[in-house]
Amino acid sequence: MKVIKMEEANLKEPLSLAIGFFDGLHLGHMSLINEVLKYKEETKTAVMSFDVHPLCILKGEKRQSIITLEEKKELLEEMGIDYLLVIHFTKEVAALSPQAFIDEYLNKLPLKRLVCGYDFHF
Repeated sequence: MKVIKMEEANLKEPLSLAIGFFDGLHLGHMSLINEVLKYKEETKTAVMSFDVHPLCILKGEKRQSIITLEEKKELLEEMGIDYLLVIHFTKEVAALSPQAFIDEYLNKLPLKRLVCGYDFHF
């Protein structure tokens, strides 16, 4: 599995993507990731996440994830995910409108399927 910083992402192949912080890969997280893995035969698979917990930036909380970014990478790799796309979370990222987030991050990817609690087809 390849870890890619979103500001450096330059993917060309069709992609099925799950979005979330995935702080512990519990059953809800696994459900989203398994949904993406259903399309492994027809697309590359990816998980988009943040490098730090949003509440650390937004509220200054000292919050630790249940798993580290490195552990997340290892678990996702074991599951068969092709890419871990990492967004550097800042107050500026948090302030993005939904459309600006889509324009800044999602529209730069060759999305075929997006899973974030709901399943979107492109």
